[in-house]
Amino acid sequence: VFCVVAICLVWTVGRIVGRLQNRATWSGNIAHNTLGQLLQALFIAIGVLVVQPLRCYSHPNGQSSMSLFPVVLCWEASDHYVIVVLGILVGCFFVFPFLSGCVWAMVVAPSRLDPVGHYERWRFLLYRFRADVWWWGV
Repeated sequence: VFCVVAICLVWTVGRIVGRLQNRATWSGNIAHNTLGQLLQALFIAIGVLVVQPLRCYSHPNGQSSMSLFPVVLCWEASDHYVIVVLGILVGCFFVFPFLSGCVWAMVVAPSRLDPVGHYERWRFLLYRFRADVWWWGV
């Protein structure tokens, strides 16, 4: 959901700026590629934050605390449940949609009817690899 809203926002701003300056507007494919590259750069950092609430260490008294916030007791404090829910939401609305979109783009890449447009749109995944190993982008 976040990815779709961000793509639409970047594309809309590009069209408005292009019209105000009386120049050609942004290409939707290039805007999609630019946003994809930014999201790919943030993907690992956000993915790590999603699993942080589940990283707990044990105390000698049998309780456990979060590795990132040692004052928060795992599965005992209400703060921990809030953090877990936020992690699940971020995973459901950013990590999994972005990853599934990238996997979809790699699966359909060889069979696209418009290979130039598909390559332009998903260049951030495809440009680093040879054509015979296109799936390594994921």
